[in-house]
Amino acid sequence: MIHLSKLFILADEAGLLSNPEQAIQRMAHVLESAGISQEGVLL
Repeated sequence: MIHLSKLFILADEAGLLSNPEQAIQRMAHVLESAGISQEGVLL
């Protein structure tokens, strides 16, 4: 999961996410599926 998270951050910093808001929602779902809560995190 750490590698995927780092890849997500790098893609965002490089401006490769065509729809950042949707990408954030999808990443949050992936993290929740892995048991990682995003509660209290500002998105």
